[in-house]
Amino acid sequence: MTMIVIQVLTYKLKKYKIMKKILFLALVLFTVTINAQKHWSAELGVGNQSIASECQDLTNALLHIDGVVRYSFNEKFGVGAYMGYDDLDLENYITKDPTETNYYRLSLEGVVDVTEVTGLGNNVFTLLMHGGFGATYFSTSNDYNSLLPNMSGGITGLFKINKSLALKADMSTTAHFNQGRDLGGEHNVTNVGINSFINNFTIGAVIYFGRSKTNSKEHYDWSKKPVVDNTWKNNVIKKVRDLERKASQVIPVPIVGNDCCADKLNEHIFFSENKYDIRSSELNALVNVIDYLERNPNVNLEIVGQSCYTHGSDRYNLELSKKRAEKVYNKLISMHIDANRLTYKGIGRDKRFTTDDNDAQKRVDFFIK
Repeated sequence: MTMIVIQVLTYKLKKYKIMKKILFLALVLFTVTINAQKHWSAELGVGNQSIASECQDLTNALLHIDGVVRYSFNEKFGVGAYMGYDDLDLENYITKDPTETNYYRLSLEGVVDVTEVTGLGNNVFTLLMHGGFGATYFSTSNDYNSLLPNMSGGITGLFKINKSLALKADMSTTAHFNQGRDLGGEHNVTNVGINSFINNFTIGAVIYFGRSKTNSKEHYDWSKKPVVDNTWKNNVIKKVRDLERKASQVIPVPIVGNDCCADKLNEHIFFSENKYDIRSSELNALVNVIDYLERNPNVNLEIVGQSCYTHGSDRYNLELSKKRAEKVYNKLISMHIDANRLTYKGIGRDKRFTTDDNDAQKRVDFFIK
């Protein structure tokens, strides 16, 4: 009786362990499937080929088939296992015998999304470059077989059909090393070096894994990337102004008299040495100018830029002054200030109205028109 109980318990324990393994495997597969849609894809294509070889002439290009399993790390980079089959009719250089040759190729290749790297990424067309190393096994009708190292690469264009499917067109080249000069026959001489190139043109389809009605994520090939905007967002500016107003911290911009010209606002936008990009530290001054314009809708401003003239020619610094003023002009327009209320210019060395302090001279001022 005791033995029977032990056997039953042992059986149930083994069954429990097996069930745990099955459940764990199911969980892993489920997790991979859920996350596969952004990373994994499979490709299949058919096409034709040409060959450049030191030992054979191509007399008939019969068939080319390729397959790819690709993993994308992100929108720009990935890796893939590239497989290919070529059925060729060749003529031996030495023996002039016809030779039917079958190539079976496998390579591991890095992948770069050219459209994304160059900033042209979109949701319709993608251009991929791939390249790497692998091995080729070939066999001939005269019973000559060999395993060769190869180097392969190419470019693939993808055209999106939907979130699960795309069409592809690929042009690739595979270079083989140490191929026998006559692919068998009576004169089997091995040549060291790259001595056989196969060029393939393929069309086919790409399938993206993990697609379902409840799982609508797109593969990295087609992920909608947010537009990167390094300029200040209008909503950020609005939030800053709203917070300042709520805290009653908006101080009216004082107007100061100026001996040389019209009254000007007591706000300035300062710049770095030889630069005309607006620094984030100047945000508050820019917000105050906008507030002033909104509180005084009948006032127009002239934006005047200047430079410290410590580097470069007078002509260079005058152009730099103008670029600084133009940058502020465009920024105010982007923040919904009417362009008809603004003008801009740069001033030269002889018209500067600031002190001799170099940092104080690298600035833009606002004059009331």
